[in-house]
Amino acid sequence: RKITRPLSGTVKIYKYISSAWVEQTSGVSVNFSTGVVTFTTAPANGVALGWCGQFDVPVRFDTDKPTFSMDLAYVGQVQNIGLIELRE
Repeated sequence: RKITRPLSGTVKIYKYISSAWVEQTSGVSVNFSTGVVTFTTAPANGVALGWCGQFDVPVRFDTDKPTFSMDLAYVGQVQNIGLIELRE
């Protein structure tokens, strides 16, 4: 999955060094509009990279006319809301 909408404050970038994942707390930035990670100095060839964090997934409703019921005045409910993921 291509991540294009990481949430600010949730993303951590890691390098796999000497059999352990080490968090990179400096020398790395994340563009939260595109998901692009930029290093001040490129990691050495063969160094494994990882990340953890939260991200948004763009979706749309699967219908323009959802079915709902009115239980009381100004109170209603929708039984199912179908969503379709938008691929970027």
